[in-house]
Amino acid sequence: MRELRRLDITSSLGAVHSVLTALADNGCMRPEHLFAVGLLAAGALGVSVAQAPAAFAQGPHPKHNSAKTAEAQFLRFKAETEARIIARQVQLDALDAEVATSPSLAASDRSALQADISAAQAFLSQLATQAAQAGSIQSLRGIYAQVVQDRIYAVLSVQVSLVISADADSALESGLTQLASELQSLVGELGSPWATRTLADMTARVSSASTLTSGVAAGALSLTASGYPGNESEIGTWRSDLAQARADLSQAERDVARIEHYALSRHHFHLALGASAGTAQSTTSTSSSTTTTAAS
Repeated sequence: MRELRRLDITSSLGAVHSVLTALADNGCMRPEHLFAVGLLAAGALGVSVAQAPAAFAQGPHPKHNSAKTAEAQFLRFKAETEARIIARQVQLDALDAEVATSPSLAASDRSALQADISAAQAFLSQLATQAAQAGSIQSLRGIYAQVVQDRIYAVLSVQVSLVISADADSALESGLTQLASELQSLVGELGSPWATRTLADMTARVSSASTLTSGVAAGALSLTASGYPGNESEIGTWRSDLAQARADLSQAERDVARIEHYALSRHHFHLALGASAGTAQSTTSTSSSTTTTAAS
């Protein structure tokens, strides 16, 4: 009987060894596996679960699990915070590039926007350093709140859009105003009531656009993050004004094209008349010369 008992124990422990080897080879050993294998070993040795040590029978210690869970949560939250900071930095870099390459921005407006963007980039760099050095989830929450709740990027994106649009419209208004003065003499030479009316419409459109865009760039540059989104109604008004100004300027450009087309058509008409008159005069002279020769 004793030999049979020894054989049973040896067989059971061999099974336990096989299970442990398979789990280790597959890289999937976990605490609950150890607990189950321990029960197999205890059974092989004739020890009941009730006789096993309490810590072994209960599996992994709850405090150990809690510490691991808290650490995992901290690392995930830290990664998310840093990812949001990087995303904002990329957005600011894109705005900075747009400001640097915009051809229509006034020099003073470009400098003001670049200064605001640089200040925002410095603030985000400071938050990135704090996030990297954070040692607790509580400190990370404060950094995360600053990134999420901060309105700097939202305000800067609005400022860049409005100022670039306003300055582009202002540049076009200046060019069209100069062109209108040059067209005055041409329209006077044409002597066409239609051309006169079209030039008057062009001038009125440019004047209206100038009124709409006046002050938009300065107002946009005065926006602050603390006032956003409470100042969205003002931003909406500026956007509406710029849209109407763009429509007026587009019509003014069409007026210029129509006047030029009319002038060219009249010019070709006069050239054709001149050529016809010259031909008729040459024909008359030739006929007269022929008649004179015949008479002689």
